[in-house]
Amino acid sequence: MKKLRRIRMKKVRHRNVRRRNVKTRREYLLENLGVKQKEVLVLVLVITIILAPLLCYQLILNEKKNVKPPKLTIFGEGVVELNEGDAYKEPGYSACDAKGKDLTKQVVISGNVNTDKPGEYEIRYKVTDKHNQTVIVQRKVFVHEKKKENSPSPMPESTDEKIIYLTFDDGPGPYTEDLLKILEQYQAHATFFVTNQYEEYQYVIAKEHEMGNAVGIHSYSHQYGLVYQSKKNFYNDIEKMNAIIEKQIGSKSKLLRFPGGSSNTISKEYCRGIMSELTKSVEADGYHYYDWNVDSDDAGHAKTAEQVAANVISGVKGKRKAIVLQHDVKDYSVAAVEKILKWGIKNGYNFLALTEDSYEAHHGVNN
Repeated sequence: MKKLRRIRMKKVRHRNVRRRNVKTRREYLLENLGVKQKEVLVLVLVITIILAPLLCYQLILNEKKNVKPPKLTIFGEGVVELNEGDAYKEPGYSACDAKGKDLTKQVVISGNVNTDKPGEYEIRYKVTDKHNQTVIVQRKVFVHEKKKENSPSPMPESTDEKIIYLTFDDGPGPYTEDLLKILEQYQAHATFFVTNQYEEYQYVIAKEHEMGNAVGIHSYSHQYGLVYQSKKNFYNDIEKMNAIIEKQIGSKSKLLRFPGGSSNTISKEYCRGIMSELTKSVEADGYHYYDWNVDSDDAGHAKTAEQVAANVISGVKGKRKAIVLQHDVKDYSVAAVEKILKWGIKNGYNFLALTEDSYEAHHGVNN
């Protein structure tokens, strides 16, 4: 019995040893498997740490490529004309990013206008969005010297006909076609001294001509610093504009109005004595230049249709021939025309277009 008991105890111990050995191998396998998992985890973390910034950077680049630049809008006219001594009031501006977020407070303005000194000034508006995309918009401001009272050249005595020559500078622009409709309604004609400031409206020049109005040259650029830099610059500019006129109406024009008029003094800043030279040379070259003897002041203090009409009517009274200065790029000046036409017709005036034989109303040359 004792022997049998010893044998049984040996078998039990042997099974226990086997169980301990199995457990040890299982633990060993689990431990080895854990090490491999840790290695894989560490490897994944390392790859993530390396690739994450690269992926983020690529996403940012892709986002920047697809984002539109901010929108910057300036209120009022892109070209402002003032008389010496006038106050310059900022018309205003607004800005927003591609998603419509307001950026107006982030707009940076540079440049200033000294209305006590005639000249050409530039105001720059700049805005940058969070993607470092920058947009810049410019506004030109021209300060004209106050014109001295000059006695215009005497009118021809060949006729007693009462005539108003409405003349419009700086167009064609967004309001010119409305003006043409008003003139047609009253069977009146006018003269347009054109520029290329609004290139998209070049086609209106043809309409002006087709409806019986006169088309003359004002300038291509209307930039005093460029036009009056030299005689060569002046002729290059007007010939460039005349080429556009020829394309639109089939012939070149010999009617001319100097930017700022023949009496301007702003040209002194760019070339002394140039107006004395140009007024002689253009006539020698077959051009006829026209000033005015009635100023609507629509480029100065008059800012409403009522003011423009009142200035024109008071200026025409007592004159048998009046050359009126207006600007068809000013909506309120165009709006004043109907009242001027009604008054003129009622008072016996004819509204005619200028010709090469018309009264020229030359000012005195000051440079």
